[in-house]
Amino acid sequence: MKQLDTGKFISALKNAPWDCAFLFEDIDKVLDTWYDIFNSIIDEYLPLQRKRVKRKVQPKWFTNNISQKIKSCDKALKRSP
Repeated sequence: MKQLDTGKFISALKNAPWDCAFLFEDIDKVLDTWYDIFNSIIDEYLPLQRKRVKRKVQPKWFTNNISQKIKSCDKALKRSP
């Protein structure tokens, strides 16, 4: 994960077009627009990352062979564009 540049993140929050959210009279549209602006900044500076969680105790059917196959598949996926 890349490190968050807090200066750029705060600057992006300060420079976001927040006033666009308040152009609507319908509160639902105001909130939707505000969330869209906020989430676009969050996605840019703090993207969601998926992690695989390994159990401490594997089931009996989960052999070393299966584990090695999964690892080789993961390596191949990382190498592919």
